[in-house]
Amino acid sequence: MIQTDGGPSCQQYAFIFGPNQSSCGWSGLGQVGSSDKPASDTWYNDSVSCVVAVQEPGHNYGMQHSSSLTCGTAPFADNLASCTHSEYGDKYDTMGGGCYHMNAWQKLYQKWFGGCNGVRTTSSGKFNLYPIESPCNGVQVLQLPFPGGKTRSWQSTTLTSYYLELRTKLGFDSKYPEPNILIHVGAAPILPRASAGTARTECTAPPIRIRSASVSWPTRACQ
Repeated sequence: MIQTDGGPSCQQYAFIFGPNQSSCGWSGLGQVGSSDKPASDTWYNDSVSCVVAVQEPGHNYGMQHSSSLTCGTAPFADNLASCTHSEYGDKYDTMGGGCYHMNAWQKLYQKWFGGCNGVRTTSSGKFNLYPIESPCNGVQVLQLPFPGGKTRSWQSTTLTSYYLELRTKLGFDSKYPEPNILIHVGAAPILPRASAGTARTECTAPPIRIRSASVSWPTRACQ
């Protein structure tokens, strides 16, 4: 790629694939960067599956694996010590184990949302969520801090909130089942912030004690 903006005269990117090396216990590796300072190196051990091909560059941009926790018969638990962890357990995210869009938390981290695409609320109420797959001016992810300011510790991470998103059969998610709401848990709030050349606004609903929250979705994707 030749640049004309005064930067380096040439940048080269190479993907090199060779025979499988059985002594390497991995399909792909990615150098970990951040959303602001991406890394550039990835390695593939004779694997070009959707998850590997997307996940390793995701690490270049600072994304970590999208995991899951199984807490017996409960959907979630106050004490996570007895829960079973699956490193790639999010089957609807390429940073987990599925060939689908990144989940809402990952997209928030990347600053792919703007305006009021991401809303934090501690209120009871009814919220219209728009599909996460398409650019939109509506709410696409709803952050619900744990009631009472409670946190949960997992490994070296302090979990603080639920993140709700609407998944539908759009674009890269065309093979997704019927529309439904996915709920993730995540660390400290990561909502769209101001960045160079881009106006971003964090939206916060009135602080009222959570009692319930019902979520509905439109019959079509927002334009």
